[in-house]
Amino acid sequence: MADTKAADTKKRKKRRHRNIKPDAKPAVTKKPKEDDGKSKSQKRKKRREQKFSKKRVRIGPQKRRKVLKKVAKRKSAPKKHQFKRPKHIPESALKSRKFMYKNRQWHNDLHQQWYGKLKNWRVQYYRRAKLHMEKHRAVVRHDIRMKRVAKKKFNYYIPPEGKVLVVVRIRGINAMHPMTRKILQLLRLRQVNNAVFVRVNKATLNMLKKVEPYVTYGVPTRKTIAHMIYKRGYVKFNHQRTPINDNFVLSKRLLKHGIICVEDLIDTILNVKRSFKVANSYLWPFKLRAPTGGYKGKAKHFTEGGSAGNRHEEINKLIRRML
Repeated sequence: MADTKAADTKKRKKRRHRNIKPDAKPAVTKKPKEDDGKSKSQKRKKRREQKFSKKRVRIGPQKRRKVLKKVAKRKSAPKKHQFKRPKHIPESALKSRKFMYKNRQWHNDLHQQWYGKLKNWRVQYYRRAKLHMEKHRAVVRHDIRMKRVAKKKFNYYIPPEGKVLVVVRIRGINAMHPMTRKILQLLRLRQVNNAVFVRVNKATLNMLKKVEPYVTYGVPTRKTIAHMIYKRGYVKFNHQRTPINDNFVLSKRLLKHGIICVEDLIDTILNVKRSFKVANSYLWPFKLRAPTGGYKGKAKHFTEGGSAGNRHEEINKLIRRML
């Protein structure tokens, strides 16, 4: 009986071993997750810290260079942003682009000159203009002060006579004496309403007396001279009538005489400086228009109610009407 029982138990164990697979793992029951009270972002942060908290293995410089070279080869260069060409480009844009490519060097030189050399010139123009204006204001204040002093003492103050005259032609050539015509040519008054600046001396005063019926003249103020040059100013450049568009038109010819800008020219003519002759001959005779309101009695002298002859300071009002 004992032998049969032992044989039965052995058979049972063999059956059990046949049913069990060799690779099969015992089933594991999943434990429920414990809620530790942390949010998802906190858990993600903790995982990131654990990941980067591991110690990095140090490598030598030579090995590091090799690794970097391999990484550089793997990485491709970033693609540049490609702009799409428009279907239609205006003709004006194409022309301006072609001009800029062709004249880029010229444009760069011009830009450099404007902010380099020309800047120094502009500073000099400003300083010269400021200096001339201060001197003129000092002269005007002196005259006003002397008139007040003379008035207090029941006297008169006569300011010094002008050093320059402005002469305007008012009549044509009908029934003109040849000597008169020649004098008008010497004064450069070949047309009606032409005007010139003349130095005051014995010779010019005698010439003006002989042509008095055909011209009117007087002493101009600084304002009148400035307005004539700025508004109607032309020069004789290369035997041509050239407008005074910028100061370089003057400095090309008059730089050696100390005139670099329009303000220098105005001061030279007003005070009849050493370079008056050169500066005045460089100016083209002013072509003025007929005065608003017209002339009053061209054949009569100014003292008789006409327009001809010397009118002293009243010439400034006439020129203001002719500009």
